[in-house]
Amino acid sequence: MFKAGLLTESMLRQRLANIIRRYRLGRRLSPGVSLADAGQEKSANWELIYGGGALVALLMDAELSTSGGAGLQDALQDLYRRGAEPYSLTGLLDALDTSTVGAASRTFNQVDGGMSFPSIAGRLRASGLEVVGFTSDEVYVLFPGDCAE
Repeated sequence: MFKAGLLTESMLRQRLANIIRRYRLGRRLSPGVSLADAGQEKSANWELIYGGGALVALLMDAELSTSGGAGLQDALQDLYRRGAEPYSLTGLLDALDTSTVGAASRTFNQVDGGMSFPSIAGRLRASGLEVVGFTSDEVYVLFPGDCAE
């Protein structure tokens, strides 16, 4: 959305912070619930489902954009080409793992296992994002330099 000009840098920072915030709140509101199990009762686990899924995508995008391999966008386009196939969680991760050299399962399992805030911040720092958080509902994202990079 940023690349398309639909978000300003400030809005982008807020959107990214909201992903992390929603995941952290979801972990507190749905303790001990896996991402797959959360989907069985979506209304009770909304923050965890959407925060967890978005965090998986954010972490994969950050890792893949700095690893020199195909990015998340390429992996999702490959997944889209398989659109006629019905998806299960295992099938979805297997298909994404093919394009991402295992990053999809690795990242999903880390997020599903309950990533700590320092782990999230460390993974994002490696891609050039600075993330600061104080409580589970207070997170800030900074772009050192130009966020378009």
